[in-house]
Amino acid sequence: MSFSTDIRCSAELCMVSGFSGVGKSALVGELGRPLVHRRGYMAQGKFDQFQRGTPYSAVAIALRGLAQQWLAEPEERTRELRDELLAAVAPNAGLLVDLAPELGHILGPQPRVPDLPPTEAQNRFHLVFSSFVRVVARERPFVLFLDDLQFGDAATLALIRRLSTTRDLPRFLLLGAFRSNEVDVGHPLRLTLDEIADTRTVHELRLEPLDAEAVDQLVADTLRIEADEARELARLLHDTAEGNPFFLIEMLKTLERDRAIWFATELGRWRWDLEAVRTSGLSTNVVDFVVGNLKKL
Repeated sequence: MSFSTDIRCSAELCMVSGFSGVGKSALVGELGRPLVHRRGYMAQGKFDQFQRGTPYSAVAIALRGLAQQWLAEPEERTRELRDELLAAVAPNAGLLVDLAPELGHILGPQPRVPDLPPTEAQNRFHLVFSSFVRVVARERPFVLFLDDLQFGDAATLALIRRLSTTRDLPRFLLLGAFRSNEVDVGHPLRLTLDEIADTRTVHELRLEPLDAEAVDQLVADTLRIEADEARELARLLHDTAEGNPFFLIEMLKTLERDRAIWFATELGRWRWDLEAVRTSGLSTNVVDFVVGNLKKL
């Protein structure tokens, strides 16, 4: 996906979905390298299922990380950001500092904003946050990544609706990831995305489990052998893990720890015992497998 250069256009909105462990976060993480080349920013936050009652929890995490990136930049650049941000969000900059105190190192001490009724307070925060994003994305690409959106709170979903229709954000990409098996047609996230899709494009990328050939290559790359050599072992692991990349990698680690796979120093290569792999007792359920590994600790 490319960033538009039309100053009139709104943000780009992309959602990555798939089962847990299928590689959503890893895929999004690959955006870092091209962003560095373009001197862009990427802020990442992750929702927690036990903090659903905390508004903007993942947004706060993302802003803290963004502030840390800025503090590592030259002092001149930090001063420029402070001046531009304060010009855009004052006198309400305190809302951002309250959400992410690390921003106080950039913006300095801020006066307390007056209390408003809930609806007006939400609208005020949306305006402030939109202005904040507009400054950050004015000259450089800016990606805001919110992970595990299936646990997102109502306030964040309302903010996503607002950002998706805000104009003058040509270099801003709002990127979300969620577990497709936990978001049905009546889920608040799905309802929000459907509402947005009525007026603009929502790019959706669904990740599927790895097929048998991809697992052949993954195992071959891991063991530094040819795919043909790895095929019998790889197909056994594929059937057990059902193509889940996280599950596959953890299974390989467990098999190596249990000596069903080992490095033969005298041969300078990896070896394995297929019968030991078959009888290793690996669970076909990723949750049971992880819990079993935790119990071993």
